[in-house]
Amino acid sequence: MKKLLIFIFALVVATAADAATAPLFSSANESRWEVQERGKAAGTVTLLTDGRSSRAEWSSGKGAPTVFIATDGKVWVRASGGDVALGDWKGSGKQVIPALLLPTTSTPRDKVDLAGGHPRAYAFGDSVAAYRFDETGPVSIEVKSGAEHWVLTRKSAVKASSDPSLFEVRAKKGGIGRLARLSDNLLGPADTSVSATAGGRGVEKGARFADGGDYNALAAVETTDDEIDASLEAELARFQKEGKVGRSQGGSR
Repeated sequence: MKKLLIFIFALVVATAADAATAPLFSSANESRWEVQERGKAAGTVTLLTDGRSSRAEWSSGKGAPTVFIATDGKVWVRASGGDVALGDWKGSGKQVIPALLLPTTSTPRDKVDLAGGHPRAYAFGDSVAAYRFDETGPVSIEVKSGAEHWVLTRKSAVKASSDPSLFEVRAKKGGIGRLARLSDNLLGPADTSVSATAGGRGVEKGARFADGGDYNALAAVETTDDEIDASLEAELARFQKEGKVGRSQGGSR
């Protein structure tokens, strides 16, 4: 009896370890997916993976694509001013895209079931994903969240090595975040119809996802971010202290 319990415990531990590391693709790969919501076209996803980290570019046809990056056990979303944790993201795709990002799960509480060494089902947030595989890898994913229902169908897949920089995370920094909030207060909300390649998607040297942006020129600007962040914090603090921000009209000068 004792040996049986030890065997069962070892099996559970091994299964949990496999679930935490089971990728959709075991090697470097680029795949393209079509997304349908309730039977109607809802967008497309381009997925890059090296077998450990993943990057998904979600395009719903409304505005600029949204980039999700899964690396080092955490999922990030590229937002204006830097990358934010998935839990802080308020935009679209949050209920669907994590299904493509295994072996990284959106939270430690997520549940992954395996079959034949592949993910069979994945529960994350309020969503549950069911996978179908063939000899080439995953071919479709069905995702349900309450009354919502999506089907992701793989349209193509090729073995391809990606630039490691595509999986790098640039976490949003305090100074940039404060500047964004101040600009909202001073100038009003931004025009979201305008492409925000540098802020919304980040600048990627040799990026695979072309959108017409001048990446080399934007990269030269982005490289100065680390240098100015500290001085930006100090300058914003001085700016506020002098009463140039937050004072009502007619206040002291």
